[in-house]
Amino acid sequence: MPRNHSFADFRAISFLTAAIATTACAAQKVDPSYEIRIKHPAYAGNGPVACFDQAHNNSHTSDGLYRPFASLLQKDGFRIRIIEADLRLGMPAECQLFIIVNAAGGKTYTLFGLNLPTKSREHRPEPAFDRVEIDTIRSWVERGGSVLLVADHHPYGASASTLARALGVDMTGGFAEASNIDPAHPRDRSRLVYSRDNGLLANHAITNGRSKEERVSRAMTFTGQSLGTATGVPLLLLGDSAVDYVPAPPGFQNRSAKGRSQAVAIELKKGRAVVMGEAGALTAQIDDRGNQFGMQLPGNDNQQFALNIVHWLARIL
Repeated sequence: MPRNHSFADFRAISFLTAAIATTACAAQKVDPSYEIRIKHPAYAGNGPVACFDQAHNNSHTSDGLYRPFASLLQKDGFRIRIIEADLRLGMPAECQLFIIVNAAGGKTYTLFGLNLPTKSREHRPEPAFDRVEIDTIRSWVERGGSVLLVADHHPYGASASTLARALGVDMTGGFAEASNIDPAHPRDRSRLVYSRDNGLLANHAITNGRSKEERVSRAMTFTGQSLGTATGVPLLLLGDSAVDYVPAPPGFQNRSAKGRSQAVAIELKKGRAVVMGEAGALTAQIDDRGNQFGMQLPGNDNQQFALNIVHWLARIL
């Protein structure tokens, strides 16, 4: 941080301190109360193979914090595979949809759900994918593959930024804050609402679905980072007053996030990709204080938003 701090700088420090304290003190786990209900599954048990990357120090895995998302896909008829090998030798032939969630450049160790401050954590912001793997993924997408890349707030944006850039998306690698907070929780600045009513939910096949039943009217994210794109379609639009707190060692600096987004849909030649700048929106979690966040929250269409994303990637939308 610069020596002469502005009021905005101190707000950034306070925001980050609160976010870090919340993460450190409240262990996150899958919400056992989340019940998956799908009226009309897209596939009759023999759907596309959705491969989850678990080879890049991912903090969210299909059998961990992203189990609700994986289970949702299974209920919809997708077949789930776990990929624990790197991609230097190419993309596994069975994969039709490749899902990457919070990959990192280094390992982390936990105890009772809490991250331990081990030396390895210093490497987490480093690139999670090397140049060969990035070329593999981009080439695979261009030939017709589909990728869902989810990278949360710091350090995950930094570790996924080179891969995101190859897909046409710029990641700040920091934290995003905006004025479209959930009116039901006015003191919780981590809950951002994107709706038809506030004009921050874009009109796209992913938000419209295949029918009125699948139409998304309101989605919510939980902190995350902001995304920019020159070639993709922003889906969750940050307002003009939105701010990013980006890494600027030894601290963070604030800058405008006007015109940026927290979700982007991209078409690359024959393939498709969706990039999310926040992970909680597509899963169902609870902390040790009983606070819920994710697809299970009433009054939001996050579950349908998640289904529409994979349907678009699978080309039935």
